[in-house]
Amino acid sequence: MAVWRTLLLAAAVLGMAGLYFVLRPAPTLPPPAPTAEPAAAIGALPASAAASAAPVVVMQEYLVNVGAAAPAAALTARQGEIIKLVVLSPDAGEVMLHGYPTALEVQPGVPASVEIKLGRSGRFAVHFHNDQTGAHKALGELVVRKP
Repeated sequence: MAVWRTLLLAAAVLGMAGLYFVLRPAPTLPPPAPTAEPAAAIGALPASAAASAAPVVVMQEYLVNVGAAAPAAALTARQGEIIKLVVLSPDAGEVMLHGYPTALEVQPGVPASVEIKLGRSGRFAVHFHNDQTGAHKALGELVVRKP
């Protein structure tokens, strides 16, 4: 009787292993190659980078919607990368990224963007200051990982 139980258990294990290989999720594709953009962005790049004619590689671009009901999920990048924040807002104000000297003025309904070279790792709050009401709204956070 113990032999039949052992054979039944082995068949069940093999069947489950076979199902795993048949139904397993497809492997994920590598991220797309970075795009090259000219270094004509607003203020956050060092003057030496903005003055050079060489293209700047923008690794990631993020859209931040100030009018969203809830803060965005954390934005993630690696130290040393250059990211581009594109901000849309129904109100005039200023978007701040704590820990980086970045203040982006936004006008209602007009996309505004800034490129930022990420020189430090850590977690950095992104928030909006409304020019008319003085209200402060959390937009999310940027998580910068070490390379």
